[in-house]
Amino acid sequence: AATTLAPGQAAQLRCHFEYVAGGYPEMTGNSLAAKFATGPGPTITALLQASGQYPNPCRSDNVQSLIVGATYLFGIRAFDLGGQNDGNTTVTIGTAACAPSLSAAIKSPKTGEKIRGAEVTVYAEITHGSLSDVKQVRFQYRPSGGGSWSDMAPASLYHPNPDPASPYFIYWDVNALPAGNYDIQAVATHILGYDDPTPQYITVTVVSSSEDLLEDRDGSNQHFAAEGVTVVSTANRLVVGDDIHDNVTQVWLPQNALSSDTTCTAVIADPALAGGNVPSGWGTALQFREISLASGQAAMANGQLSTIEIPFDDSDNNGIVDGTTTPKWNLALYSWDGATWTPAASSQVDTLQNIVRGQTSHFTLFAPLAQPASSDTVPPAAVTNLKMARSGSDITFTWDPVTLDVNGSAETIHHYNIYRGTVPNFAPDKTNHTNLIGTSATPTFFQANGAGDLVKYFYLVTAVDMGYNEGN
Repeated sequence: AATTLAPGQAAQLRCHFEYVAGGYPEMTGNSLAAKFATGPGPTITALLQASGQYPNPCRSDNVQSLIVGATYLFGIRAFDLGGQNDGNTTVTIGTAACAPSLSAAIKSPKTGEKIRGAEVTVYAEITHGSLSDVKQVRFQYRPSGGGSWSDMAPASLYHPNPDPASPYFIYWDVNALPAGNYDIQAVATHILGYDDPTPQYITVTVVSSSEDLLEDRDGSNQHFAAEGVTVVSTANRLVVGDDIHDNVTQVWLPQNALSSDTTCTAVIADPALAGGNVPSGWGTALQFREISLASGQAAMANGQLSTIEIPFDDSDNNGIVDGTTTPKWNLALYSWDGATWTPAASSQVDTLQNIVRGQTSHFTLFAPLAQPASSDTVPPAAVTNLKMARSGSDITFTWDPVTLDVNGSAETIHHYNIYRGTVPNFAPDKTNHTNLIGTSATPTFFQANGAGDLVKYFYLVTAVDMGYNEGN
């Protein structure tokens, strides 16, 4: 059970129940009701009711306010079409209402790091609870060793503290602080209004030189982050908050991908400076990232690949990247080799989170782009052998690659579309893509926390060719 709040603080209950299919045919078209009362008295005073057609499960998703710390009795009654119920008030369950737990954790900077700069990204992730339950995340600091917590003063008007929306981060001007050790924490606030009572903190050191992490502006006024990375570390993850948009870029360097310990730098490149090489007719997401290693290492060692995530904006959720005419489902991650743009390995688009990710064997300039459609007008054949593997709440999908079109001719696939519905045999929305959850350039797709909300989902995958013709 989660931490119990003081009496008088409001909590809410969402009642879930169902009747078994095949058990009571006479209940077809009728309803069930969950009733509860402050215990331990026998009187049932309040009602949650849900209608359901037999034989489908009847669930109540009505929300009822409760008082944390009070004890309640719960029971289920069957109602007929005339409103009569079975009168069974003896089958009840008693329980005390308590507050669901919610917590966040600082993921960047890392504990023990020496940090410097006027725009250090302080980034947190929800580590317990649901994103839908988060009202905000507040970032705080104190001199290490104790004392009162103070809110971090945000260094950008675009990223307030507290942050009301995911991804949760602010810019922090640590150059304004005296050098020394500081504890920092992220306090998650539930939509019901209560804060995490026991947030976890990490300790960092503010320095004026010889830092592990430096975040600031370069001579072209572009935000950059430079962080030390090591050969043996399994935690080489660079997180850089965008200076204007509410998103973060992430770079993962796997263990033994480096030839020597060095510094990895990521620059939020100005599209006006970095986008001049995009060919005419190509779609763009107006997002460019220059990533480099101070050592000059040209390629990842030992055949390793680095993973890069670059976000983009679709604030009105209409499927078109903000400020462009580019459909987000046509994007892929590309790298610039000095002459041409090359698709990154295993490029995927998360159309729910508005993120493009891919893998690379080297660092250079990267961007989510969409190449023009070819003259092909024949759609590809259907996807076959779709499989799913689950690890905790994460899901990985695989399927057989499509190599032919519907006429049996050789086909080149641009990407695959992954759709999700809540009923079997749902129809994929191929026009507005309202139930599209992502795309993949290869016959595999990873969805983090895809099974984390206790909803039964059904999935369908289609192939899209170089002419952007979509198969079945």
